Amino acid sequence: MSLCLTRKKTQLDLLASVCARRAQARVALPASTQAGDVPTRFLALEPDRLLLAWPPGGTGRIPVSGARVDVYFSDGGEHYALAAETRGRECFVSPARANVAAWVLSVPLRVEQRQQRGHFRVSLADLPPVEAVFTGTADGHTRFRARLRNISVGGLGAVLRAGGGVTPVVGETYWVDFQLPGLPELFEFVARVVHVRPGGPGAGPVLGAMFCAGDDGAGQRAAVQRIEAFVRARERALLRRATLHGGREVGPC
Repeated sequence: MSLCLTRKKTQLDLLASVCARRAQARVALPASTQAGDVPTRFLALEPDRLLLAWPPGGTGRIPVSGARVDVYFSDGGEHYALAAETRGRECFVSPARANVAAWVLSVPLRVEQRQQRGHFRVSLADLPPVEAVFTGTADGHTRFRARLRNISVGGLGAVLRAGGGVTPVVGETYWVDFQLPGLPELFEFVARVVHVRPGGPGAGPVLGAMFCAGDDGAGQRAAVQRIEAFVRARERALLRRATLHGGREVGPC
């Protein structure tokens, strides 16, 4: 039976409950997957702020302070979302008297039943470089290499080498080959570039691409399943760094 969220007290009770059990959460910029989602956990609900565990891989492209974000979580089989503002990083003293780094958010104005759109992208930033080779499907000759930044069952984000001389074309499709850490199989997809933007100082362009249906339907479904398993295992590994180990919270300030 789903909770009725029409009353403010009911919403705060729900937040207090997920904080008490350190429920998993994902933080994302509204209506955007370009920045990538950030896995974390609820820490505490206080009168004037909501505390999340400091993300084990950092906040990525999501501003630590001053950004409006959506936080997605589940409870009792239902999916929820809240909107809040990021307010920086602080030190939180847990009930076990451990000092834990926390991401401070404002108390949300509302909590609603809403499932996150699209696919969760997991960051690869803290892994050894994962290089992908892109080959244009139109001519079979245009080729460039890029380092994967994040991946989901629906697509990927990557950064090109600075000065590589090739700029991907938005809307064009490319064969993309890459291998994920710990997995022996080479992944081969057709991917459509959906955005290209300048990188930081000294960095090449950053691209986002979505996987397209291929001729080998069964093979692609199997590949997507392998990526889905990788994403889930990766998310669990990241969350373990920000949650309980042997009954003791970790994540120093």
